[in-house]
Amino acid sequence: MKNNEKKDVRVTRTYSQLINGLIVLLNEKCFDDISVSEICEASGVHRATFYKHFNDKFEFLNFCFNSMLKTITFDYLKLGSSPEIIKSNIMHFVACILEFIDDNRPLFTSACIEKPSAVFLSSFDNAINNFCTDKLNAVLTAPMHRIEISSVFYSGAFVGVVKWYIQTSNPNMYDDIMDFIEHRVDELCSFYENNLYSYN
Repeated sequence: MKNNEKKDVRVTRTYSQLINGLIVLLNEKCFDDISVSEICEASGVHRATFYKHFNDKFEFLNFCFNSMLKTITFDYLKLGSSPEIIKSNIMHFVACILEFIDDNRPLFTSACIEKPSAVFLSSFDNAINNFCTDKLNAVLTAPMHRIEISSVFYSGAFVGVVKWYIQTSNPNMYDDIMDFIEHRVDELCSFYENNLYSYN
């Protein structure tokens, strides 16, 4: 194994330890009350190592969400810009996000409901918003300003639905959410088909 590969493995392991340490702490207290020292102690990572990679716990929290979201795979995304393909892509994306919430429900229940933190929710909002925007940009082919408007509008609405899904603590709402969003996606695809291509 090359030195760079060894370094990459060590860094990945450090990140994993820190994330797991934070998750353990979030089951005990609000994020606002968690210190960098506690994160390091819970994860078995030195403070100097933590600060080598992050300026503070807020930057680390943003990193956590972005890293966790990157684990979501989109094996079924199809290339193309027809309304049918766009709908298939978006519905698959929504399903992946909801499954991600379900897989991590103890963490979100603790941090968003039992020990709520405005900072935690804000960081989660930003991560999901950016993630949604990136994915919409990947499946919509239209003038960039039109894509950005659609992305901001729909990703913002979806973040609200995701937060509600977390706060209801009811995984049985999955089918209802998918049905509701499918109707909204049909509206988006209809608008896209009838209007977006006509803009210069």
